[in-house]
Amino acid sequence: MSKKKLIFSVYIDIDEKNLEPNDCYWNDTVPKSHRTKLELTKFKQRLVQCKQKYAEQCGADFVLFEQDQLYDSFLKTYSHQYEFDAINFYKLFLLEHTSKSYDAVLYLDLDVVPNTDLSFFDHFDMGSINAFAVDSSKEKIWRRPWLESIQNNTMTFDQVVQTFLGRQNMYVKNQCKNAMLAQNFVSGSKYLINTAITGGSSEIIQQCKIFEQWDQHIQTFNDCKQEKFFGEQLTELFFPNNEAFFSYIIENRNISFNNITQDWHYMIMPNKNHHLGPAFFDYVNIKKSKMLHVIDKKFERIFDMIENKDHPDGDGGFIYNG
Repeated sequence: MSKKKLIFSVYIDIDEKNLEPNDCYWNDTVPKSHRTKLELTKFKQRLVQCKQKYAEQCGADFVLFEQDQLYDSFLKTYSHQYEFDAINFYKLFLLEHTSKSYDAVLYLDLDVVPNTDLSFFDHFDMGSINAFAVDSSKEKIWRRPWLESIQNNTMTFDQVVQTFLGRQNMYVKNQCKNAMLAQNFVSGSKYLINTAITGGSSEIIQQCKIFEQWDQHIQTFNDCKQEKFFGEQLTELFFPNNEAFFSYIIENRNISFNNITQDWHYMIMPNKNHHLGPAFFDYVNIKKSKMLHVIDKKFERIFDMIENKDHPDGDGGFIYNG
């Protein structure tokens, strides 16, 4: 008997008054949360269609979850500061929810564009949680001047944190995860799971018990906030977020996990000098990568690329010729 497979995504059009206040992407004048809302709305149809096509290639069903009674009920149950944070927990809720009806489930953020006809379900061992875990150590995430300022005694650790780091910084989130693990006397790793592309079997997903043990996770988080294991300034930035909590659960429960290769989760970053990307618009890597996580939200150029169209880079005038 063939196994039932599902690929799903989530689209919630957040009301502007509920958007998180934040800065702009590189070379943009619109705050990130507003830019994300604008671009996802504009490209919704194409972003859904490319996932539907990929699901057909994988022999899987596709479902787009939008605002409905299930989501409204979730919002009432799980408190949040910003709705964006709630949506990111909601996708983990849906991962567990759908795993009760399907043998294997793959979640894709709406801003992920499949660029392959290879089946995720066949390529990876679905008996493990498959996702990309980012090296979120201070040496990897911090910019060199910040590290040098501490080495040269021109700034303290707390001063660097207070001056340069924000709540969404991956180093901050990973230290939040590690602080939670410390409450259980578990030594945490330097890796933080990005949940934009996450897949596994029904059995392995349900082993995570993300929401079955939700009250325990929140209590552990509250305890680590009180403990201030990594200092007051860093702990002040900790907040309940899906990446820290999911990474905490995987490490704390020793869930079988496979860190997928970067070509299956290629992050297209907004800053040409960003530490996670070799270039602002890396044509070669984009063409050969199988899943494109379009963090900079420049979807038009991505669709042009994967449809083999020449397209100029707006900054350098480079044209890719296939």
